[in-house]
Amino acid sequence: MKLNLQCGNLLRNGCLNINTFSLPIHENVTEDTLFAIGDYKNIQPVVKDQKFEEIIFNPPFNIIEPAAILDYLNYLKGFLTENGILKIFFIDIRRVARALQCDEISLKDAHVLIFGLNYEQINLMEANIMRSVAKDLDFVIENMSMKDFYSTFELKNVNNQM
Repeated sequence: MKLNLQCGNLLRNGCLNINTFSLPIHENVTEDTLFAIGDYKNIQPVVKDQKFEEIIFNPPFNIIEPAAILDYLNYLKGFLTENGILKIFFIDIRRVARALQCDEISLKDAHVLIFGLNYEQINLMEANIMRSVAKDLDFVIENMSMKDFYSTFELKNVNNQM
């Protein structure tokens, strides 16, 4: 089973989709698409003792502090199967700042990226911190991609101890 945590309007077929508020029913949702309302900070009441082969996480907040990232990813790690994958999507704040400084992006475009006016599912983090936290939690970085300002990390759980 896969978990799509903090899914917003991006319901994924074949997943348990959890969001903090209810969503309109989508036309393309299949029978194997599950939806639940739950708090991303405490998913235990919704998922019970389930373990997931993949957790897709769109952070609903801007995480800059390494300790906050460490604590939360350690929490999510407890819901992964051994060799399960945690996928995290975010905008790298340093790349945006560098682009602003070099006049590669307008202030208006940076504002849209940072405050999510057209990107409600993408939030700010820092790729270097994500690498460090993944190492501290004994995740293996299976895949990492960066396109423009967007970063995606796929972290493999090789040690499911908390």
